[in-house]
Amino acid sequence: MTLGRQLWQAKYIPLVGSYTCRMADEITINAVDPIHELVERPLRFEPPLIELAQNRESYLFWWRQIEAIFEMRDPREIPPLSALASESEDRVLVRYVQKAKELATTTVLGADDGMTVHVSDDGKSEKIVERRSPPDIIAGFAAIFRQFYANQEEASFSAVKAIAFQAALGAADAPGALRLDELKIWGKAAGKLRMHSMHRLGLEKLVEEGRLAPLPEITAGQYPDPEYPAQVISSYFYGEHLHWGDKAPVLEKQATDPFTDARGRLFFLESAAGLSHIYIGFAVLLEHLFQLDVLHHPTMMSGE
Repeated sequence: MTLGRQLWQAKYIPLVGSYTCRMADEITINAVDPIHELVERPLRFEPPLIELAQNRESYLFWWRQIEAIFEMRDPREIPPLSALASESEDRVLVRYVQKAKELATTTVLGADDGMTVHVSDDGKSEKIVERRSPPDIIAGFAAIFRQFYANQEEASFSAVKAIAFQAALGAADAPGALRLDELKIWGKAAGKLRMHSMHRLGLEKLVEEGRLAPLPEITAGQYPDPEYPAQVISSYFYGEHLHWGDKAPVLEKQATDPFTDARGRLFFLESAAGLSHIYIGFAVLLEHLFQLDVLHHPTMMSGE
């Protein structure tokens, strides 16, 4: 194993912070991910529903990137529509916002899942040590997350975005253009995060600002993404967490290499976490756009 590969692997140890790579007792290399520059930037607005987070620092980590990369306005400041949604649309919107409150409280969004790569002194072998959330916790998160992610779900992000766009297009008041611009930003953010990780988009932002050298062409497997987020999400939905189906062979092949296997699990969580925060933020936008008054009411737990 080369030192270069070892450093590349070290990038995947935690989802947050700097990375340390040690080779025997002779040399220690401390590397700070370039994305750290984005994470240190001040927030322009309080992250939506952060008061529900189980891990505030993790929440801030994601939202500092989101605000820097996508440059959307505070969703609580979007001008409300004068015309309310129809009864059938209101039912879908309320469901989405209620479920977003649950998503914001999930353990996985604040978990400390990660991996450590121990390399032998001669550099020829490695040992992977993982920190994993319990399977039931991840499966439960995946089930909630899919209701936003899967376009065929009745109260998915795609469904409520379409309702919001249609309502905004029909408004003839002065803030109409601002509403449409903001809706487009949120829609593009969700679309981009299906194709590229938040990490990759953050690096591209730094390149755009002249703070980082140009990155390799965006293709599957290019740094820092091992594959497209949509692919890895599909693999874990239908090969592990929700169904043991046609994606199972993908994960079985992945499991033959411990490093690739551990990195795949982390990339699923990273991909789902970035999208989850977009879905949560959009719920706050919908609350204000349609004057729903859902967020201020306690969410009923199962069995109550």
